[in-house]
Amino acid sequence: MSEKATALLLNPGGYDPRQFDPETRRLLRSTIEWFEQRGKRKLTEDYHERTFYADFIEFAGKEGLFSTFLTPGANADGDPDKRWDTARVAALSEILGFYGLNYWFSWQRSFDL
Repeated sequence: MSEKATALLLNPGGYDPRQFDPETRRLLRSTIEWFEQRGKRKLTEDYHERTFYADFIEFAGKEGLFSTFLTPGANADGDPDKRWDTARVAALSEILGFYGLNYWFSWQRSFDL
C-alpha cells in the first residue's frame, strides 16, 4: 500500500491532530489513550459479551467530551473550546468508529439531544 493511501487510515500510535487547537488535541489524544489502555482484547471481549460501555460514558462525561465538541458557540457562555466545528466532529467520529460502533453510537445519538 502506498504511503499516501496509508495516511488515510487511522493509526492511533501515530495520530497527530496538530491542525486543531490545544484543547481539541488534548481531548482527541486522551480519547485514543483511554481506548489504548483497555487494549484490543478487552474492547473485543466487551463487544462480543455485549457489555454496556458505562466506563466510556463516564470517561466522556468526566472529560466533557460531548459538551465540548457539540455545544454551539452561541450557547458556550464564552468558552472558546465549546463549539461546533465540523472538522473536529469528524475527527472524533473517526476515532470512535475505529474503536467500535458501540462507542460511535453513543456519540452519534448525542446529536439528537
